[in-house]
Amino acid sequence: MKSDRVIFKNVLNAGVNLAVLDKGKQVHACIVKAAWESLVFVENPFVDMYSKSRSLQSVSQAFDNISICDLVSCSKVILAYAHHNHGQEALQLFEQMQQEGVKPDLTILMGVLSGLQ
Repeated sequence: MKSDRVIFKNVLNAGVNLAVLDKGKQVHACIVKAAWESLVFVENPFVDMYSKSRSLQSVSQAFDNISICDLVSCSKVILAYAHHNHGQEALQLFEQMQQEGVKPDLTILMGVLSGLQ
């Protein structure tokens, strides 16, 4: 059976909710192979999955694959950094986000502040 973006998105969301890192990595590899990794709706769940698995290097790599730094993507990564006590990285992304013209919301501001504690 051929897979499409919708199938991958649903499988990915199920994997993220279960926080099954090995299976999630396999799905991520399939998406990269299909050249869909630049789509925001595809990469954002990987950011969540890798954050839940404490794999911040993979969080960063998934974020780097996103072609547009939008509010949702930035907040997911900032919150991942903050949650895992990487406040400096959260602050750097916050500054990058502002330089790119993305306006922070309350969630992002709280994430940056909590990461700096």
